[in-house]
Amino acid sequence: MEAMRERIQLASDRSLTRRPFRVGRGRDRSKIQPLLTPMIDVTFQLLLFLLLVGTFRPPEGQIPAVSPQRAGIALAQRDVAKPIVLTLRRTGDGVAYEMSGLGRRWTSPQELYTGLIACRESLGSDQVAVVVRPGQDVPWNNVVEAVNQAIRAKFRNVGIHPLSP
Repeated sequence: MEAMRERIQLASDRSLTRRPFRVGRGRDRSKIQPLLTPMIDVTFQLLLFLLLVGTFRPPEGQIPAVSPQRAGIALAQRDVAKPIVLTLRRTGDGVAYEMSGLGRRWTSPQELYTGLIACRESLGSDQVAVVVRPGQDVPWNNVVEAVNQAIRAKFRNVGIHPLSP
């Protein structure tokens, strides 16, 4: 019995000298590994899905083309008409619209529209560029109105020339 008391006493003394309990103690975190079998299963299923659903690009063939009848660069060049330049100038009572080369002058957006329609019909094309070139003292709303009238007259290439310093 005496031996039993000594063992209990010895065990209680050891418990007092023991280190305090730490959280996370037990297994070493670096030795924990994820389960690889489900991860490999999902990877193979994803690979199989992509192989079955994906479409492969067909092999490239020859692109159909027609060779030019004559050699030279001149075949590729088109006849490009000179652009129509609308110059906007401020007058005492408003803005005057002048078309380059014609010497024609309009004072209202409606007159400009009818003049542009006549010009487009005489050229026979809506691909001719229309360039609006405002003077420095012309209000912006008049520049926008000239662009709108050119678009309304069914010109496809309409732009604004930057002001020169």
